[in-house]
Amino acid sequence: MGMRKKKNQQIAKERIVARFTRAKKAIKRAAKAKTAGQKLHDAMHGKS
Repeated sequence: MGMRKKKNQQIAKERIVARFTRAKKAIKRAAKAKTAGQKLHDAMHGKS
């Protein structure tokens, strides 16, 4: 296996890991309940 192919595989693997990490963070953020301040902010900006 050439160095370029090896490097490309490594980069692809890192991208997959990064995508999973982002997804995990997004799930964690979505699971959190909004604070009073966030509710107020949404209400003031017409997002309620």
